Amino acid sequence: MSSRRMTGEPGSTAFKALAVGNAHFPADPHRLTTLNGPLNDVDAVCAALSDAETGLFRCQPPLKDATARAMLDTIEEFFTAADRDDCLLFYYSGHGRTDVGGNFYLCAGDTDTASLTTPRVTGADLRALVHHSPALLKVVILDCCYATHFKGGVWPPGYFRGEGSFVLAATRGPGDPLVPDAATPDGLSPFTEAFVEALRRDDLDADDDGYVTAADVSAYITARARSSPAAPFALDRWLGTGIVPLARARRPDGTRPARPAPVAPRRPASPPAVELPGATFPVAVRPGPWPELLPVPADGPPAFHLSRHLVTHAQFRHFLLDPANAAWRPRAARRQRRLADPDYLRHWDGLTYPPGWEHRPVVGVSASAAAAYATWAGQRLGRPLRLPRADEWERAAAAGRCGDWVAEDIAAGRVNFRHTLAEPSEVGEFEAGPDGLADLLGNAWEICLDAAGLPVLRGGAFDTPAGRLLEERPLASRTECRSDAGFRCAC
Repeated sequence: MSSRRMTGEPGSTAFKALAVGNAHFPADPHRLTTLNGPLNDVDAVCAALSDAETGLFRCQPPLKDATARAMLDTIEEFFTAADRDDCLLFYYSGHGRTDVGGNFYLCAGDTDTASLTTPRVTGADLRALVHHSPALLKVVILDCCYATHFKGGVWPPGYFRGEGSFVLAATRGPGDPLVPDAATPDGLSPFTEAFVEALRRDDLDADDDGYVTAADVSAYITARARSSPAAPFALDRWLGTGIVPLARARRPDGTRPARPAPVAPRRPASPPAVELPGATFPVAVRPGPWPELLPVPADGPPAFHLSRHLVTHAQFRHFLLDPANAAWRPRAARRQRRLADPDYLRHWDGLTYPPGWEHRPVVGVSASAAAAYATWAGQRLGRPLRLPRADEWERAAAAGRCGDWVAEDIAAGRVNFRHTLAEPSEVGEFEAGPDGLADLLGNAWEICLDAAGLPVLRGGAFDTPAGRLLEERPLASRTECRSDAGFRCAC
């Protein structure tokens, strides 16, 4: 029995897998030797992923000993033809290599490693397909040499293009990119053997939610490798929020969870979610053209309101397009040093922000520009919007919690800081806090006002270490513009 998409029902998740194995490389037989494992590996992986007892996935027929063109076409169709609620898993076993520029690629039957223009599937090709796939979750598993080089690329999930991406790559450890092949023609590679074994181990479900997750599998492979010097480790990277279920496990009562079932839509104060039994995948709330104000606290009489998101590039452009705000357009404001310094919207080209930045927080704005936007937007919303006070920001960020709530938010996957994406993300891409407010920690420093009404920065940015997220940094003046600082509105 395989997982299936339940059409006509909202919130269902379909688990789909594609396995590619290349064992023979006739175009370059001397440098790309014939491998024992890949053709066996793909069969074993598909059998484990779709197992009647433990499986979650519906597997396409595995692709074996294919040309680069056939590989790329099949992989492209797999990722681009997905639905929004899908969980996609791509697995590759075969030779992996890097070119003279250090760029990672997957080898095909017609790959000649001596040629710079040889047919191949590059890491950039694969990253782009994962990035643009509309699927909720994307899992990439690479059992090949140099696999960890693929993880050098970082892609943000983005609005409804996905909630996250998980990469599991075979390696022998730092400085050793080569991974072992199967010892015999009918065997599995050590990495894939451990992966398949993990999918069927109920004891990996440490939290008893009924699922073996990608993180469970990665930890198992690495623990297994520590007891066997010849076995490869697994290096992983999870860019997103929530868990990544790969198989079903028996609960303490001996039952297995049902396959994902549809969930009726709901409208809670926090962002909606696509749910599985025992697991929740939060989905970002897309920002509209105007700030969306939420009460703080969310339960009980509100003390004040904050906008759900940091103000985005698209929202700020709406402000600049109003003829009444011509003085705040980049060239004009830079000339008027009393409004902003020369770094104001430095990354814009006139009234155009960089492609794909529509929902990223607008940065490079002065405190004066942020205050002007708040006043303008408030007039159109019929509410007296302003910049938040620093104490309001801290109250909203803590959300009534005591103790180390910063560590709690980091552990919950709510913070884009130095050890997650390490680059700006779209607002709300990371899970919102308890009151439904997104990115209060990380992504971009937030311009607030201190008790004396002077501009300060709170919350840290995408490149801020965890230990400095609660710092309060003064701005030199109301005209200072920083490439890592934006703002949200208060009322």
